[in-house]
Amino acid sequence: MEEASDKRLHLASIDIDALAEALRRGGDAYLDPATGRIHDYRDEAGDEAIRIESGSGGSYSEIQAFVDHVSDPALKDELEDALDGHRLFRDVGDVIKEAPERIRTAWAEYRQTEAKLRALSWLESTGLVPQSEIDAERATLQAAAASSLGNL
Repeated sequence: MEEASDKRLHLASIDIDALAEALRRGGDAYLDPATGRIHDYRDEAGDEAIRIESGSGGSYSEIQAFVDHVSDPALKDELEDALDGHRLFRDVGDVIKEAPERIRTAWAEYRQTEAKLRALSWLESTGLVPQSEIDAERATLQAAAASSLGNL
């Protein structure tokens, strides 16, 4: 949905990390469309505040994409076993905590990039940011995600 240009924000004015965190943690958070700032309380965000609907901190498919790129057979087996468990997010995290540093670093980078991609999708749904800016940033983030996976 395209809105009038005077109501639009530039992507650079929005703290994507803060938006990604607000989406991940749940609860109430608000975007001030006048400034692009993320607030925990509606009254801080102004009269036109947009509620940030909380989502998931990640998805099974995101974790599976990471695991699919792990080259160490023993580690990959451990991660796949963790994916089959009832507490898969915790179990995968536990396996990664014990993994080599390069895996832990790649996981952290990958998760952060995926969180930013979810934030971009949320922004896209609001129509507040020009689509061309979202598309350009999405391409950059997808390249970063691919780079993180390439280090496995």
